Amino acid sequence: MNATPHEPFVPVGTSLLFENEMIRIWEVKLEAGERLGLHHHEYPYVIVSIEHGDNQISYPDGKVKHTTEPPGHWVVRPAGEIHDLRNVGSTRYINRLIELKYAPPVTAEEGVAHLRHEMKVAERAPDLHELLLDAEAMEWRPKSLPGLYEKRLWQDESTGASMALVRFEKGSGIPQPHKHASNQFMYCLSGKYEYRHSGLVLLPGHFYCNPKGLVHGPTVAHEECVLLEAYDGPHYPEKPSWYTDENDAH
Repeated sequence: MNATPHEPFVPVGTSLLFENEMIRIWEVKLEAGERLGLHHHEYPYVIVSIEHGDNQISYPDGKVKHTTEPPGHWVVRPAGEIHDLRNVGSTRYINRLIELKYAPPVTAEEGVAHLRHEMKVAERAPDLHELLLDAEAMEWRPKSLPGLYEKRLWQDESTGASMALVRFEKGSGIPQPHKHASNQFMYCLSGKYEYRHSGLVLLPGHFYCNPKGLVHGPTVAHEECVLLEAYDGPHYPEKPSWYTDENDAH
């Protein structure tokens, strides 16, 4: 593999929807057979599928990976990746790609080195594999706060980092101001969810980043809400008073 690919890079999405100092949100929209082009992810990113996709990801070293991404499918990927994306299905594919700009950017040269490192790790540890869950088939687990349910999608026991779908019944919410022991990220899939102290309201398609240690809340769901919630470390410095189950605080 060359130090840098010969083909010029294109943007990581087809249209930029929002940007501030913390995040960039892109729409990726590919018709059947359409190709995005070779692109470089300088920041870590989250992808949430909006419309079903059967896709092919091609890397500069010739490696090819096929993915099936139903609506609601999500994936978190590190900075530095270089690849192309093609919709090999028979229908249009749409996702939301959220770049996390709080992390240091990774150059294309560093990205190539990162890809080489991943290849070496894969050679040393052939049992490593990607995770794919059918979230629709999972049961909602009631938490010990009335009106709150969870589908735990992934958790790193060594760091406390996690990702889950959470559902609030109408009128429920977090009852007190609180803070987290790590950075919190939320993507609203449905409903209307308000942070009552600040008046900030999450609606479908909104992305929310809450930095570690920032006091926020209480919250209320004005209608049933489903949110994709991620933490890059432990949830809370200690178990909040509104939970009776210790597991709900992790």
